[in-house]
Order: sequence, then C-alpha cells, then structure tokens
Amino acid sequence: MTKPALSIRLSPIARVLALTLIHGCLYIAVVPPWQVPDEPVRYEYLRGLARAASFFPSVVDRSAAVYQQIRDSWLIFRWWEFYGLPLPTVATRPLPTATLGAIGGWSLYYRLSMPLYWLVSGWPIVNQLYVLRLYSLALQCLTVWLTYHLARLIFSGATNPAAQVIPVAAALVVAIFPQYAFISAGYNDDNLVPPLVAASLYAVLRGLSKRGDYRWLALGGGLAFLAFLTKRTSVSLLILIGLCLLVYAAMWLRSTGRGRRIAGLLVIGAAVAAGLGLLILVVKPPQLPPRLAALLNLRTDDWSALMVYVREPGQLLKIDWVGQLLFLSMSFWGWFGWLTAPLDTRLMEILRRVTLLLMVGCGFAWLGPALAARPRFRLNFQLGALLLLGLGLALTLAVMVAQLLVDPRAYTLTGRYLFPFISAFGILAVWGWQAWWPARWKVPGILLGLILLAALDFTALALTMAPFFYS
Repeated sequence: MTKPALSIRLSPIARVLALTLIHGCLYIAVVPPWQVPDEPVRYEYLRGLARAASFFPSVVDRSAAVYQQIRDSWLIFRWWEFYGLPLPTVATRPLPTATLGAIGGWSLYYRLSMPLYWLVSGWPIVNQLYVLRLYSLALQCLTVWLTYHLARLIFSGATNPAAQVIPVAAALVVAIFPQYAFISAGYNDDNLVPPLVAASLYAVLRGLSKRGDYRWLALGGGLAFLAFLTKRTSVSLLILIGLCLLVYAAMWLRSTGRGRRIAGLLVIGAAVAAGLGLLILVVKPPQLPPRLAALLNLRTDDWSALMVYVREPGQLLKIDWVGQLLFLSMSFWGWFGWLTAPLDTRLMEILRRVTLLLMVGCGFAWLGPALAARPRFRLNFQLGALLLLGLGLALTLAVMVAQLLVDPRAYTLTGRYLFPFISAFGILAVWGWQAWWPARWKVPGILLGLILLAALDFTALALTMAPFFYS
C-alpha cells in the first residue's frame, strides 16, 4: 500500500503574498542602489539615528565618513547620471548643515528597521541597503494582506461571484502596481504608512459592522495617530477618523444604552463647536503657534497663506492645473519617483483614460442601487464602506492641493503621495472596473483587467526601467 503524496494547498491570499514577494525582489534587483526617491538621505538618517544619544532626537549628527561611502557608491551606480546632475569635483554634502532634522516624525519607520540594521551593520554599505529594502518589501506584503482582508470585510455579505473575487483581485492590484512596487523596493519611510492606513480603515469599518463598537474605533484612531507620526501626509486619515466618529455617534444615539447616547450627544456637540471654530479660523486666519508649526513641519503663516484663496478665489486661476494634473497622473502610474524614465507618453495617455473609466465606473456602481430603489434608498454597509475609501483618497488629494497652494514653488501634485491609501485604490479600482461589464462577464472582465495590469507591470520593469538603468 503506497502512501498518498504530500500536498500543500495554499490559500488564495498566500499565493498572492508569494507572488508579491517574488515580484518585489525583482524590483529590488532591477533598481540600482540609491535610485528610489530620498533613499540616500533615509539611509544616512538611519545611520545617524543608530548613534544618537536619545531615543527620539530632534536632530541627528551627520557623519562625513558615511556620506563619503554613499557618494562613492553613487559613482559606481551612476546616481548623478540618472538624475541628470553634473558630476561634482568636490565631495559636498547634500545639505550644508552638519546635522539632519528629524525627518520621520517619531522615527517609527527607522526604529522598526533598527534591529535589522544592527544585524548587518558590519556588511558593505550596498549589501546593507539591499537588506533594508527587504524590510520595505515586507511592509508591502503586509499592505497586500490587509487589503485582502479589508475587501473581504466590505464584501462579506455579497453572494455574486464578482464580489467574491474582488478581495483577491484588489490584493493583486496592490501587489503589482508598478509605481507602488518601485517605491516599495527602496528604503523610504513612505512605506510604513500604507499598512497603518489599511489597518486603521479595517478597524474603523469592523467597528461600524458591529454597530458602532468603540473599541474598534479606538484601535483605528490609534493606528491613524501612528501613521501621522510616521508621515505628515497621513493627516487626511486623522480627518477621516474624525468624520467616522460622527457616524459612530449617530449609531450611539440610536442605542438603548444610556452611556452610548450620552457619548453620541457629546460627540455631536464637540463637532458643532469644532465647526464653529473652523469657521472663525477661516474668517480670521491666525498665525500658527511656533511649537505646533514645528510639530506639523509647517511655517507659522501657512494657514494664512491658504486662506487667501478662500477670500480671493481668482488666485486659483494662477495655478497651472493642467500641468499639475498631468504630473499627478504620470507620477502615480509610472514616472518612477523623480527619475526621467517615464513610461511611453502614448501609454500614459491610455492610463489617464483608464483612471477616468475607473472613477466613472465607481460612480455607476454606487448610484445604481440608489436609482433602482428610488425614493427609499438606504446606504448599506458595503456602499458606505466604499464611499469611505473614496473619501479617504479625496481627502489625501485635498491635503496635497493645500500644500501646493501654500507654496507652489516647493510642492507639486506628486502621485506617490496618494499611496497611503493604495489599499483603498486597489479595492475601488477593481470595483469600478467590474461595474462596466455585464453580470455574466464580470469575473472574466476582472481577470482581463489583472492581465492588462500585469502587462503594464512587465512594460514598466522589463521594457522601461531595465533598459534605462542597464543600457
């Protein structure tokens, strides 16, 4: 009697994670050292942080020896050439000061990678960088896993085959989206924010699915605060959590528990007071207190500069919106940081139109039930959750626009700053794509969309980036 062969059956998300790991390693191998945005500065900050006297220093000392090592490595890997900069004859620092400011909030991204750095600190500098890149790839894998579970939560009650496929499809979008994969292949604190945002969204939605369980809301708020400490761009998540608190308060007001009803009334009252305070700040914009401005990495007059556009809307016409939106699209789909290796212009035109199709598809899918159920349409959990994801993306874009208005010379609408909500984008992209297909063709349509995305990824990695770096 022969023994049955040992077989290992992997779950769908396990297969997606294995693909993410292999795919990310390909990007890590193809992208030369130091070519991901801000990677040299991030690595130098980690080295300085490892020698700092306090746990959360406001500045870290810069080492001339470390910078010389990085610069020597730049010469080997053609850093100056790829960035279109003249080769310097003197080993100057990237900044004229002898210290480097605290660029990572409370340095959470760097602190989490510190044990890994200690293990490899004796290795050659380039080998250290590749190991640290694997840390960023692990964060991408975590984001992919959270995207899958977030989509499963949203579509848990759905019975149609397309909705059951969306969790895996959304995770695959996050796994092989070219520009996000490029950023995740480097050592950059941008990579810690997406998993924190995805986990926060999951917690908030889980609490809503349990009729306003405040413990899930507290967890979501705590994760949002950690994301804000990691990167200022995640302030949009804090705003979103505040809006979700109002939804929780509405649930608490309908509760039978006296304590919950009182909490709901207090939240509503606080929201009204906050609204009146914001109105006052708009009418009479103050100077930001120096300590608050330093915490938010802002200037004291930034709020006043932003309110100018409220009092004088004509100033908005002075912004080159066409150019800004063009760069937003290019840097979201495949400009690869600040490098001059974009995808083919004709392909980018197609991708911009695809973005519009996805947005319109989301609108159709959201409005369809409302139009079919007139006049008594009620927002169910699934549609409300998807609306929340879209609102998070919109708030992130609004924060980017506010930065642009405050200082158009320093800020642009850079697409990678939307990546904190890459999990929301993955879910909405699949949902908006399948809305265009007839019922019997939705699953094949999702499969076709993933094949097209894989073709785009192959074009980006093998036909655009590899020739650019290794020609």
